[in-house]
Amino acid sequence: MTSPSFEEHLARLEEIAAQLDSADVPLDTALKLFEEGIQRLNAAQKTLAAAEGRLKELVERADGTLGATDGRPLTGDDRQ
Repeated sequence: MTSPSFEEHLARLEEIAAQLDSADVPLDTALKLFEEGIQRLNAAQKTLAAAEGRLKELVERADGTLGATDGRPLTGDDRQ
């Protein structure tokens, strides 16, 4: 079984927020929803951070190779 995607986490977070906005949610249900929301938020943030890290590490250079830039923009001096 695969873990939920970033988009699936966001969709569920929107559902949870809508349920919590309802005035007739029992307290125990609200607490469970809130706990699930925190878990999904943390998972989504972890996925996003991994993707951002990957983007910072890899950029396509002018000659078509991939290389690390340490988060700085490529200049002409970076070509190998």
